[in-house]
Amino acid sequence: MPYVRHNLITFDPEKRDAMMSVLNTGLDRVNEIPGLRAVRVHFDTAQGADNRLVITGFYDDKQAAEAARERVKADLSTLSE
Repeated sequence: MPYVRHNLITFDPEKRDAMMSVLNTGLDRVNEIPGLRAVRVHFDTAQGADNRLVITGFYDDKQAAEAARERVKADLSTLSE
């Protein structure tokens, strides 16, 4: 059964350009993650926020998402630095 996982990342708005560079590099590598079918990236601008990003991953199933968890966690952790 298809599985979706949402990740909310908070970043320093003064480092937005650097974060976007890291994000683009990471998105170029998502096809290397087994079972990951698609990724959507949205800036969360609710209530005037300019420092939040929502990344949604669409997986073949929950097992694929769990298998990718540590890699995705490591990749996403660099966005908030």
